[in-house]
Amino acid sequence: MTVRKVKRSSRDRDREPEERKERTFEEPTLPGRIEVAIDQASQVQALAFGLEDAASRALLIALGVDEDSFTVKEYSEIWQVIETAQEKGLSCDRMTVAAYAEDPKLVELAEGIRKHKPPRENVLDVVDRLRWGSAVVSAAETIPEFAELLRKRSRPEDTLKAARAIVEALETGRPIRGRNGGDKQLVERQIEAVKLRKIQGRHPFGIPGFDIDESFDEGDPKRYRTTIGVRPKKVTVVTALSGNGKSTLIANLLHAQVRTFNKKILMGAWEDEPGEVLELVAAIDQGIHLTKLLVGELSEDEERRLADSMAEFSESIEFMDHPLERVRKSRYRNDDALELIQARILESGAKLAIFDLWARAFAFGSEQEESEALYRQQAIAKATDCHVVLVQQQLLKNVEKREDKRPTREGVKGTGEWTGVADTMIGVYRADLYKNVPAGTIETPILKQRRGKWPLGIEADFDPEYGRITNCRSVPYDAPGTRAEDSKNDLDRAISGKRKGGKK
Repeated sequence: MTVRKVKRSSRDRDREPEERKERTFEEPTLPGRIEVAIDQASQVQALAFGLEDAASRALLIALGVDEDSFTVKEYSEIWQVIETAQEKGLSCDRMTVAAYAEDPKLVELAEGIRKHKPPRENVLDVVDRLRWGSAVVSAAETIPEFAELLRKRSRPEDTLKAARAIVEALETGRPIRGRNGGDKQLVERQIEAVKLRKIQGRHPFGIPGFDIDESFDEGDPKRYRTTIGVRPKKVTVVTALSGNGKSTLIANLLHAQVRTFNKKILMGAWEDEPGEVLELVAAIDQGIHLTKLLVGELSEDEERRLADSMAEFSESIEFMDHPLERVRKSRYRNDDALELIQARILESGAKLAIFDLWARAFAFGSEQEESEALYRQQAIAKATDCHVVLVQQQLLKNVEKREDKRPTREGVKGTGEWTGVADTMIGVYRADLYKNVPAGTIETPILKQRRGKWPLGIEADFDPEYGRITNCRSVPYDAPGTRAEDSKNDLDRAISGKRKGGKK
């Protein structure tokens, strides 16, 4: 077979380099240092306050002004002299500067700076501008690292971490005015929040009867069993012994939040598999018998409805992989897991995040580490404007010692700070697992509630075959061990123990 060569014209040859050049991708060069505009006026004025006004000097130091607040080397050295004078209780006159300045040239520079001292009432404004200038410089120093991660197409969580470092650097320069009394903006923002409640109302859990007591009149504020609900920036802790219905309660919460409020949810299914959670929510939605689902006896129609429902819920529920599967390092760090959790909340845009079981994402070596992680998880909820639900088990040994197996705050497995970080703490308890009673009810007592009534007894109808929790109602709350039958059991055990002792 003969290959026929096509002769190119000179016009085509002339155009070829230009076309090739258009197709060439040139990587952008990365700046090694970001140049920013420096507000030297605020630095000069801060130094003038420090040199001339003892009261202002003390205030500047108390507000955190230090040598790193100044971007000019000579200014930083003069401030070190000012700090030394403050420590020794000296005035900052010319002779004091000459005695403690390493460079004699600083004496004349300080004398020139004294002339620029502004009025005393301007001191807070000077500090605000000084802090912001320092924050801008710090943020600029981290931008090249962020740009490098973008260029290398690094992991999203690493890139987001670098971006947050820039934002956090700028946050350090936030004006201090908001910390003082008479902050008009703070008052205005809070009044707006109060007015907004009239429009959006509350942020209920959505489980029928769990939020509202129907026995009260419509206008009676007592009708609200839970006041905070799933409000953004708050934390709910759900606790129970294994097998008492934590996962079922969470499934009902997922169903209500999607069906009633069309909410975007991030779900960390770290006890059950994500598919199993989605399957349970869809089965509750479609009224499918859970045992038939488990043993494979669904009809074709039920299979079709289940599949359609799962597909629908998967649009609103995004599942997060276990951090242990993502953090692949020789030494697992709890901070890495928290960074990943924050990144996934931000990426998903979720307003509700549920982690079941939260503690399984970490490798705590002590209760102090667990407490610090809980504090940070609480801060992540605030920073991401997301309500976070943390699921944790009750300590089995603690419950086994009690005749009454209902969950308590002090029975939560792990550090006592589980109660501290919780805005709402909900227990889950099924009496039929421990007593010879019908399996038709489930208790979900409110063990803690900020700005709301607690402890609060709540009982609901529970259908274990269909996983539905309905008809929540208030019941008297008796602390575990205070019921009449518990006292009788304690007495029986005491008598039995005494008899055994007598036989010996």
